[in-house]
Amino acid sequence: MTDAPRSVAIVAAGPSALSWLNACNAVGGRRLVADEVWTVNGMADLIQADRVFMMDGVEHSLAPSHPLSPGFATWLPRHPGPVYVPAPDERAPGAVAYPLHDVVRATGTAYFRSSVAYAIGLAMLLKVERLELYGCDFALADGRYEEGRANVEFLLGLAAARGMRLTLPHTTALLGTAGGRVLYGYGRPFDPTEMPADE
Repeated sequence: MTDAPRSVAIVAAGPSALSWLNACNAVGGRRLVADEVWTVNGMADLIQADRVFMMDGVEHSLAPSHPLSPGFATWLPRHPGPVYVPAPDERAPGAVAYPLHDVVRATGTAYFRSSVAYAIGLAMLLKVERLELYGCDFALADGRYEEGRANVEFLLGLAAARGMRLTLPHTTALLGTAGGRVLYGYGRPFDPTEMPADE
């Protein structure tokens, strides 16, 4: 395991991934947003990634029926890694086995339903101080949610309770962030900067 970064940006392929590009552009580079960039699946071929999470496994990702298979077949053999997978595969020289047992011990849970969830688990194991999520929306165009959203929100709650600072773009539905967080019964976005000072 390499040295732990203090800040990590996890970038997946959801619509709010564009917010990652905007954040990098606003400050002048990806290293000014986060120490490391972790991507999920094919995003590793689109942006620079320090670590990649392909928890479907190499076999699944390279299957001809997989919609991204041609892209995976091109970049996966060349990516230096680490590419976290359930089990290493010679077709992906940078692939390493995900440290499942260490992560389960560190998080106190074995609830992992997506590659994003596994990335959050590793961030918790490494005691990352600040975690940013882009493109991890888990929302479909018709208003339904993708499987795995509850798992990711659960892990983010655990991480926040342990002191990890979380940043999500206003364009994601994750944690009810889209358009500003509206609290039930209040009807307008909640702005924590408007809270009165402690007396």
